[in-house]
Amino acid sequence: METTRLFGRALAAIEPAWIVQVAGHLLKKQLLEPHWEKKAAEVVALERATLYGLVVYNNKRVNFGNVDPAAAREIFIREALVNGEWESRLPFLAHNRKLIRQVEELEHKSRRQDVLVDDELIFAFYDQQLPEDVCSGTTLERWYRAQSPQQPKLLMLTKDELMRHEAAGITTAAFPKTLRLGGIDCEAAYLHEPGDSKDGLTVTVPIYALNQVNDERCEWLVPGLLKDKVLALMKSLHQRPRSRLVPLPEAAAEFCELVPFAQGSLVDALLKAVRERTQIAVQRNDFKLETLQPHLFMNFRVVDEHGRQLGMGRHLPTLKAELGAQARSAFQALAALKLGGVEQAANSPSPNPLPPAGEGAAQTLSLSRPRERAG
Repeated sequence: METTRLFGRALAAIEPAWIVQVAGHLLKKQLLEPHWEKKAAEVVALERATLYGLVVYNNKRVNFGNVDPAAAREIFIREALVNGEWESRLPFLAHNRKLIRQVEELEHKSRRQDVLVDDELIFAFYDQQLPEDVCSGTTLERWYRAQSPQQPKLLMLTKDELMRHEAAGITTAAFPKTLRLGGIDCEAAYLHEPGDSKDGLTVTVPIYALNQVNDERCEWLVPGLLKDKVLALMKSLHQRPRSRLVPLPEAAAEFCELVPFAQGSLVDALLKAVRERTQIAVQRNDFKLETLQPHLFMNFRVVDEHGRQLGMGRHLPTLKAELGAQARSAFQALAALKLGGVEQAANSPSPNPLPPAGEGAAQTLSLSRPRERAG
């Protein structure tokens, strides 16, 4: 008797693990998405197995270095060493990362992103020195410990190898780490990230010193950024005086060399220099400050005694208006604290009090007088 009805759907449940054990030779396997895993310190791929088109298992983690050592080695170098996605106590890693940070700081200060070499050159450095069988954290540590006793600077980059060209003029004098504002040394940070709120020079000012910060001093920024600001101010002038200053870059450089740094107002000093050079009665408002890029104005980050940010901006009068009362209270509290400390020190007993007059003299005499001979 024939029928089109289906009477049996399955005879028994099948576990995928059985297929792997019994018919493993029939499976078709694929390795997908090889990637670096920081925690495991190795390159891992996800294995997928099928039997006649049916998926037996998926996303099984496999050590990719055992399957394709060359490809795993490249991923390891790029991700673990070049991108810094590996935590290890091997000394070359900390050394190289510190050097890279130093070169990146030079880029931020000079506002140029062509100082640090690109990742391909750093990759080539490691690729040239590492053996072909090094493709994981374990294999690198084993090889490094065997070789480093004879080569103490093994895998250590130099600043010359990391820099495309010499960053001339990027000195501590041109880009100081601290600025003297409001009678104290304030931390200075540099960032080259147009559009970022901290682009340019950011100075951290304690709240108690805010009201003492001099507006005119802040116009000058730091010596390393002064030429760019002077050049921008010259470019903002009308065509007639501007034409008598060409070439503008040379005129800006000459101003920075001849005029004492941070003496009075920058705009007033530049106004005087432009009038003398052009013989034109240029006015102060001829400098269009509103056309200057934000990074050409000092950015102020005001913090409390715990380092918490209270306000930030590039317009000092606005910050003083918003936080001036709080700054005044903080200054008075600090002054009272210091005054109290001085009074306490003055009223506290001396650790070695002087003896009463006469007693001390007698003791001194008795100690210094030579012994009389008997008889």
